[in-house]
Order: sequence, then C-alpha cells, then structure tokens
Amino acid sequence: MDNYSLSVGVIVIKDSKVLLVKHNYGSANGKYLNPGGFLKDGELPEEAAVREVFEETGVKISPVGMIAVRCRSNEWYMVFKADYVEGEPCANTEENDEALFMDIDEALSNPLVTDTAKTLIQTALCGKVIPAVDCRKNRWMYSVDNLA
Repeated sequence: MDNYSLSVGVIVIKDSKVLLVKHNYGSANGKYLNPGGFLKDGELPEEAAVREVFEETGVKISPVGMIAVRCRSNEWYMVFKADYVEGEPCANTEENDEALFMDIDEALSNPLVTDTAKTLIQTALCGKVIPAVDCRKNRWMYSVDNLA
C-alpha cells in the first residue's frame, strides 16, 4: 500500500545527461521531471528511490545521498542523488510517455522541464550529498557530519 504523505525523488546523472520522465497525468502532464513516487508501507526512502526509478524507467541505480527535502505540515518529499548502474530508459506507460537521459544544458533550458526538476538538477551538480548513517534497528540518519 502506498503512503501518500511520504515520497521520494531521484536525480541520476550519466555522461553529462540527467534521467527524466515525461508525465502523462496530473499537474505535470506533458512535462519532464525527475523520477520518483510514494513509499510503500514499511519501505525506507532509499529503497523507494531504487524501486521507483526502476518501475518508471527500467534503469537500475545506487543512491549516494540526500540532496533535498521539501516539507509541508502533513507530508515530506526526500530527494536523492544516485549513481547510474545499468539499463536503458524506457517509458512506463501508466505514469509517463517517455523516459530518457537528456543533456543537462538542454534540461536546464527546456520549458517542458519542471522548475522543481531544474532546481534539483542544479543542486545535484553542486556535488554535495548528505549520506545515510546506519543507526541499526532499520533506522537511518542523514547528517552533514560523518557520524560513523
């Protein structure tokens, strides 16, 4: 079961290109954005990130750390930067009409790429991530300092 108040997004950069999907529903219908989605019950954010990218694009990734969090009083959206592992992007026609690696400069200037995706791409390009620290008992902490 999806948890509609907890969601993740992912920025994947490969060879100066960023992985994007073109949504076919909702407020982003017809626009490009980074892959992502809701957590399932009992799922950790990084697990959801890996699953959502694969479900939406067929691409396998490895998260390297968190780059942003957007919060409201009743929900949060955590965004990860991830390394490309393998796979060629292909559309998941339930959610998107297209999945592709788009040149970063093109993505940043393309009016069909959402402003949120552009901001997240620029954030990922800064090269800073907040890594996960294993706190045991299936708990993870994201900290700007290395606590390990």
